[in-house]
Amino acid sequence: QVIVVLGGGRFIQAPEYGRDVSSYIELCRVRYAAYLYRHTKLPILLSGGTDFGDPISEAEVMGDELTQDFNLHVRWLENHSQNTAENAAFSAKILKAARIHYIYLVTSASHMRRAKFYFEREGVQVMPAATGFITLSETPGLLKFLPRENSLQDSFACLHEYAGLLAAAL
Repeated sequence: QVIVVLGGGRFIQAPEYGRDVSSYIELCRVRYAAYLYRHTKLPILLSGGTDFGDPISEAEVMGDELTQDFNLHVRWLENHSQNTAENAAFSAKILKAARIHYIYLVTSASHMRRAKFYFEREGVQVMPAATGFITLSETPGLLKFLPRENSLQDSFACLHEYAGLLAAAL
């Protein structure tokens, strides 16, 4: 068994850190992977490649954060994938070489259905370990009726996943 964490974007050269760091979505996944590790002690595989010729992959960014910020060791980096299907295909090769067939898959709740589909298509048994659920707002009073940035992000995530599910079905 292993914990597999899928990349979810990054901030390139974040000025406060002087390096690439995980996006809010990706950091949520990294944090949950650390939580799972502390409860299971299972090894971690990080999956995510580079965009537009970036010198460092999403997997490396997540690995740096797990090492530096959470004091955890990462066993494997899959740093060539460009999308969810490739996350699954390239990670499955690493897993099969290590004779691992069962994983805890860490990704966003809205992304889990599609990610699970691709990993199972590669012959990997998946225990969903979703994070980043869309929850109700705690905004008090009349402010809850005003548009919020998070609502737009949630709508984007849903539309992105529907498009991804449609592409997976084709």
